[in-house]
Amino acid sequence: MVAIEQKTTNKNPRSTVGTTTEIYDYLKLLFSRIGRTYSPTTGREIRCYEVDDVVNHILMMEEGTRVVIAAPLLLKQSEGIVERMLAVIEDGVNRVRYRGEIMLVEEFMPKIAEGVAIEDVMIIVDRLKVSREPDTVSRLSDSVARAMGYGSGVMYVQVGDNIEQFSTHYDEGDMKFERPTEHLFSFNNPMGACPVCEGYGKITGIDEDLVVPDKSKSVYNGAVACWNGASMSRWKSELISASSKCNFPIHTPYYALTDEQKDMLWHGTDYFYGIDDFFAYVDTQRHKVQYRVLKARYMGKTLCPECHGARLRKEVLYVKVGGKNIAEMVAMTIGELVEFFNNLQLDDHDSKTAERVLIEIRNRL
Repeated sequence: MVAIEQKTTNKNPRSTVGTTTEIYDYLKLLFSRIGRTYSPTTGREIRCYEVDDVVNHILMMEEGTRVVIAAPLLLKQSEGIVERMLAVIEDGVNRVRYRGEIMLVEEFMPKIAEGVAIEDVMIIVDRLKVSREPDTVSRLSDSVARAMGYGSGVMYVQVGDNIEQFSTHYDEGDMKFERPTEHLFSFNNPMGACPVCEGYGKITGIDEDLVVPDKSKSVYNGAVACWNGASMSRWKSELISASSKCNFPIHTPYYALTDEQKDMLWHGTDYFYGIDDFFAYVDTQRHKVQYRVLKARYMGKTLCPECHGARLRKEVLYVKVGGKNIAEMVAMTIGELVEFFNNLQLDDHDSKTAERVLIEIRNRL
């Protein structure tokens, strides 16, 4: 049961039970504070590291561990490798890592004439042993900061043959990610709202319920209303003729089709045109009154094809807490949400960071 304070509220088409009870406000805070971003392609956690994060990571290693602090070799505009190397030498850098081997800059310079790929070169900023002595920690912080400066926010930590990359950017290859902030999780804010439906979850478009008014019918029996009648029946006939080539079940009621089969019907295949193709054709004939009338007959408020009703831009859904994104949490029942938060396991840092927010969420469930 949700207790809602009795008060006057402004009507807003974006309002939900979550926004009215302020639970959603606390969910936004929770995700902005401890949400972890995961790549949709690799599943790898995308992290943004500050100098202190890298230093703390190194200090967790065993005392005496030999560590190399390095940075990629980046060239400024109209700058060659020789010019760049001379510049870093002036900064006090005297070693590089080239093709897996650490060498003095003097040894490396002659190789440039032979042709060097900059991705094979790392600037060695510092080499030291892990120690928690104040002087060593201060030196480590300075070296990490210098490495991030050389690498424009990217640096490396080498221990033995293992090299870890740390970045101040939210990215993975060419894919850029958004930093989690409270506004990112708001469908009332341009930063977080789906760009297609603008945070409403629905758009004016082709209404599935109007296109398929009787979902107990099969495609063969005329489930797709816009394909009934003499002039448009050829679309249905072409699908029926090609159905065996892609195993589309023309005799199965629409409601019994799988999501994949519905996707075939709406988006088409290599063998037949789908419903979306049909309405794309109708759009090309809009100079004719009958086609404008035809399309208007099937227009209505329909689920946003971009966010599928989540109302948030897709980048928001890459951020998760306890394995769930904010849209998945909103879709849960109150009972499921209570159980989720009762069983939520967090590390010490996240528990402390989100302690007050979690208390407020649990108090409102």
